[in-house]
Amino acid sequence: MRRPTGRFWGEMRLAVRVGMEGKIKSGYAGFRSKPRPTLFGEMTEDVSNHRFLALRLRAGGHPRTRNSYYVNIQTDGPIVTDLWQHRLYFHRDDGGWEDIFIPFQDFVLTNAGEVSPYQIEMFRERVRTIGISLLGGKTSIEGPYELGIDSIRAVNEEDVTTPSALQKELSEGTQWERHAV
Repeated sequence: MRRPTGRFWGEMRLAVRVGMEGKIKSGYAGFRSKPRPTLFGEMTEDVSNHRFLALRLRAGGHPRTRNSYYVNIQTDGPIVTDLWQHRLYFHRDDGGWEDIFIPFQDFVLTNAGEVSPYQIEMFRERVRTIGISLLGGKTSIEGPYELGIDSIRAVNEEDVTTPSALQKELSEGTQWERHAV
């Protein structure tokens, strides 16, 4: 029996619905984990003892949409529109499963879709939600998209199965290319 996986799919369009022009941004699709409220506040995750966000994904759809995905992390903080983002880069083009490891230190602080001019360290002790978005409007990309999701988890060096990801992280630190969203 196969383990269940998720599927995020659709058609990316840059046009907005009639009557919504100028009110909303075009070319966006995304999902995230559900906030978990309790009587005593929202439940969060502490990933401060982990160095990497590990994702097992498979990119499908049109080749134009493959590298327009971003990982979004929302942490507890004073501004609820703050998100930590990192672009997803896929190396496989055959639709197969791929393990992607992103150092938490490489995420960039954004607010309302723009890179914040003031970068601070991520508050990894209180992660509220994790999600993935497709930003067709920022990259002027349209077309069918499909993303398979097998797992999203926090890991350390001993769990990294892609030696090139670990070698690049250890040798270059935060020198990875960052993209505005």
